Amino acid sequence: MLAHFKKANNVGKALTDDMVLEAIREELEGTVPVMPNGVAPSDWKLVIDYLKLVTERSRGSYSPWFENTAVNVGGRAYVESYDNEWWSYEHASRAPTRVNNYQWRSPAEWFAEVYAITWLKKVKPPAAVDASVAAFMWQG
Repeated sequence: MLAHFKKANNVGKALTDDMVLEAIREELEGTVPVMPNGVAPSDWKLVIDYLKLVTERSRGSYSPWFENTAVNVGGRAYVESYDNEWWSYEHASRAPTRVNNYQWRSPAEWFAEVYAITWLKKVKPPAAVDASVAAFMWQG
């Protein structure tokens, strides 16, 4: 997220990478990031606006796994599976390994849904599922 933020925003030198990383951590933990001393309010507003954009539609209350609302952040989608439990996946992997939308809630759900569909239907998993994972599926 830091690299994505820096690419999209031009801020002053007083706003350090560590400050942005701390704001990201606080946001993901569900607390409101506090503006550090010495940072221009306009720069801090960019941080807060960015965090709101990236995390709001990715929170569990929005069910981003069903709606596919998780924001693409530099090729990764971030999803809050349960309260303050965040996961990410490569955004491009969603279509070629999809069996249903719920699998994108967490890594455990991804495996469980792919396994369940392959076992119930007695079919191989999608071709994009890695061979080492497919080996655990029905005749994978």
